[in-house]
Amino acid sequence: MNKPLWSLIVLWFGTSRTSVREIGVNPIVVSQVVHGYRRLSAEEKTRWAAALHSMPGALFSVGKAYAPSAR
Repeated sequence: MNKPLWSLIVLWFGTSRTSVREIGVNPIVVSQVVHGYRRLSAEEKTRWAAALHSMPGALFSVGKAYAPSAR
């Protein structure tokens, strides 16, 4: 789970449903990105980061910390 991304979504919008209006995507896409099942293009990362008042590198770091957990 991408906790920094989820934390900023909750901080700025309260819920993912509110954030989808600002970002302009389907709520399922937000869930997939937060849980690491979908990757965003560089343009999408920039748009999401701007909506969350952050930088793309801070939200979408590459690494195991944001990969889906193995169950």
